[in-house]
Amino acid sequence: MKTGNGTMGILESLILINGDRIRMYQKALKAITGNSSYESVFKRMIQQSINNRHKLIGLREGRGVEDNPITDSGHIYKQWTNVKSKYKGNAAVSSLEICEYNEQAAEAAYTKSLDLSINLTQEIREVIKLQKEELKESHDLIKIKWAVEKLLISK
Repeated sequence: MKTGNGTMGILESLILINGDRIRMYQKALKAITGNSSYESVFKRMIQQSINNRHKLIGLREGRGVEDNPITDSGHIYKQWTNVKSKYKGNAAVSSLEICEYNEQAAEAAYTKSLDLSINLTQEIREVIKLQKEELKESHDLIKIKWAVEKLLISK
């Protein structure tokens, strides 16, 4: 199956991005042990992406596409992959900084999804808008956590 920038490509990309977010926060949970404040935030982000994926998969399946692996993931996901790979393997960068940067990239991907296709159904557009708003709240929370962490480190 090949996808592009149409409705199916947008849905596929957002499904993959949320899958990546789940894995990113699972790794962050392992990296930051013993801090219940971070643990609860990271678990919240994981659950948010699980819910997002579930809703997006439902929309995709409602359009007659099976939940099969993707061979060509679409433009939005490729941009996300390029952004998130910037920090891959950089042990010197903190988990919070990586999370903050990836939240920014996820939010941008949702914005691009809404900008790319004027052919989205009203239902799909509303789901993407709602998820984008929720991601912005998550991004803001991670930014605050990261800012506090930087202040504590500088003291």
